[in-house]
Amino acid sequence: MSKHHYSVVAADNSVMKVEMGWDAGDQDFYCNIWELKDEEIESGCTAEDPVYTSLATGELHQSLDYYLNVCFSYHADIPDEMVLALLADQERNATNEERFWN
Repeated sequence: MSKHHYSVVAADNSVMKVEMGWDAGDQDFYCNIWELKDEEIESGCTAEDPVYTSLATGELHQSLDYYLNVCFSYHADIPDEMVLALLADQERNATNEERFWN
């Protein structure tokens, strides 16, 4: 499984943290999004419950574009370089890789 982490300040000054990646076992992309509170931003910790997770919503086996649109709806536009890296993960069936974007 690959993991790509990205944090962005939304228009309302909230901080959205996104984790997206390729799950080689399931042959599927996944997406988790958290809205960080002030104390979480300062400590670097993330709340246990994301505001969105593809694992709990039953939205498995969606395209990468689908999850990019979900991120957009939470005011977390994903950089083009991260999108290209996610597609490369799918092509080479990446496992045990983690990358942080900012």
